[in-house]
Amino acid sequence: MTQLSLIIRTTLILLSTLMMGCNAFNKPLSTAQHDLGPLTEITSHDDLNADRRMIISAPEWLNDNRLRYRQLYKTPTLVKAYSLDRWVAPPTQLLRRYFASLPLPPDTQLRLQVIDFEQQFDSAHSAKSLFSFSAELFDKDKKAIGTRFFRLEEANESADAQGAIKSFVTLTRQAKNELISWLSQTTSASAN
Repeated sequence: MTQLSLIIRTTLILLSTLMMGCNAFNKPLSTAQHDLGPLTEITSHDDLNADRRMIISAPEWLNDNRLRYRQLYKTPTLVKAYSLDRWVAPPTQLLRRYFASLPLPPDTQLRLQVIDFEQQFDSAHSAKSLFSFSAELFDKDKKAIGTRFFRLEEANESADAQGAIKSFVTLTRQAKNELISWLSQTTSASAN
């Protein structure tokens, strides 16, 4: 073996060792999977499977697990998604789990249409979470008893994914309380 080939071979071995060493420090970051926090009340198995009594839908672009945000101050028409933070399921599935224990009147069906479920940045250091949806309550004959539009928003403690997630937990609980109140008022009004 010539001295030149020995130098080349040694150089290649050193380079490959260095590259493997560098790759060990550049491990890809793993994604974090989030939900809306633990349920605060016990939901029966029947409630969780009552899909025919409560239907939650959303636009096609919201039917995945990406955590979306929009920079209103920069490009308000561009919807982006965090690369390392995601929901464990699409928002409709997360909401179905949280709203499963809603006190639906007998022989009624509740239809919720999610319109917005995103974080909005007013500046690079200021953001809010927005959750808006429409609700329709139908009787056993599929006749509309009541309809209402809900728009809930909360300023984020931090302008990042963690701030958005914390606000969405609060907004989901607020939405549930407002739905309970609306259902009560709507069924009382329809009974009269």
